[in-house]
Amino acid sequence: MSIRIKDFLEELKSYLKLDPLTEKQIIKELSTYFQDKMEEFKGKGLSENEAIRAAIESFGRARNIAKLAYQAHSSGSFTDALLAALPHFLVAGLFASHLWQNFGVLMGMLIVFVMVTLFGWWIGRPRWIYTWIGYSLSPSVIGTYLMIPIFNSTISELAHQDVSMQKIWIALGIFLFFVFTVWIFIYTIIRVIRRDWILVTLMLVHLPIIGGWLLTLEQKGGLLNADLAVLHFANVPMAITLLVLGLASASFIRLRSRPMKVGALMIIGPIALSLFVYAVIGYPGMLRLLGVSLLMLIFLLAPALLDMWLTRFFRNRKAW
Repeated sequence: MSIRIKDFLEELKSYLKLDPLTEKQIIKELSTYFQDKMEEFKGKGLSENEAIRAAIESFGRARNIAKLAYQAHSSGSFTDALLAALPHFLVAGLFASHLWQNFGVLMGMLIVFVMVTLFGWWIGRPRWIYTWIGYSLSPSVIGTYLMIPIFNSTISELAHQDVSMQKIWIALGIFLFFVFTVWIFIYTIIRVIRRDWILVTLMLVHLPIIGGWLLTLEQKGGLLNADLAVLHFANVPMAITLLVLGLASASFIRLRSRPMKVGALMIIGPIALSLFVYAVIGYPGMLRLLGVSLLMLIFLLAPALLDMWLTRFFRNRKAW
């Protein structure tokens, strides 16, 4: 295959934003198409270079062809949609049944999330895997939340010359946990954003909800509060909100149009967070609800801004 055709196919591939197996299949089919077109033009008396140019011109712009291919292949099956929504539904069930405090159940659920994530990554990163990745990362966020007060207290004691090897090791261990958490988030986000920034949004859309839940509990005594009534008062709003996010994720998988996929998350995400705020603290006023929605929207669009910056940093999509 000529270098010009390879470059054209590489450019087209950079616009596809589909799973690796589907992209490979599309590029293989297009390679066969180019070979047939070249032979056709050669049969009409054109030279090889002229046949290559004519084949590329007959094909059209790479971006437009990629858009059509995306619409044809981006819609997942109902099974894919259910698998994408399932993590949201499972965690919603934990809140609805008040089982999120049961350590054994939580560990079992986390093992399921991690195992499904590893399996999905191994079979080629199907479109439903990204919600599972997001929930596999969530415990590190909660762990960071729990460790920050311990870390601050330990550092404060060390600063007041209350030094002991035990406290030094505690501070060092927590610091290394923070570093690992930041590293795993950055590594995962960069790997996913190289495929498509909207998948990062799909992966992390639940984190502001988890953050709002933790902040609400913090105002009432924290996650380790012994008062069950306090710990469980937000369970029903959390369950409902996560169910809404599950439906949004399923819609994302089923939709064909990329703008509609983006819209499904950009509209339903802020609505879900606003519903949670309204259910937990009551009507806070229109300005506060708009502020909460705006913060959620900024969070959801952050991967797009990061993708633009990384693309510009590496100068072209091929290098990135």
